[in-house]
Amino acid sequence: MNDIKQFLLRHPTRSKYILLILDIFLALVAIKMFVNYNNIEIAIEQTIDQSLSKQQELAFAENFQLNYERSEYSQLFLKHENNMLMPGEFIIKFQTLSKIDTGEIERIENKETFITNPEQSWKQFFYERLYKTN
Repeated sequence: MNDIKQFLLRHPTRSKYILLILDIFLALVAIKMFVNYNNIEIAIEQTIDQSLSKQQELAFAENFQLNYERSEYSQLFLKHENNMLMPGEFIIKFQTLSKIDTGEIERIENKETFITNPEQSWKQFFYERLYKTN
């Protein structure tokens, strides 16, 4: 102990620099430990959130989706979700009469074809948008 005391009294400036370097090193180690701790906490929270979301998805599938798919109306609903028309269904397009001129009304009345599937509906939609005459 006396040797350390004599060294510090003989070299006060050198001992201050050594303590400063040691202090900076320990501060860097403490910062690194704190950052690692925060990263671990964030990873734990994300894992908990992911597991909860997976549990909710499984509960939804078990409680609702399986019953929905087993029901007798499932094919009807799935076809409508995929934009498929059932037999006897048609796509109806509503237009205001102020935008339609009389020549177009006569053309529509004389034309007796109906849109029977979504593909025809899309073709008519794009045709009207691209070749619309004002």
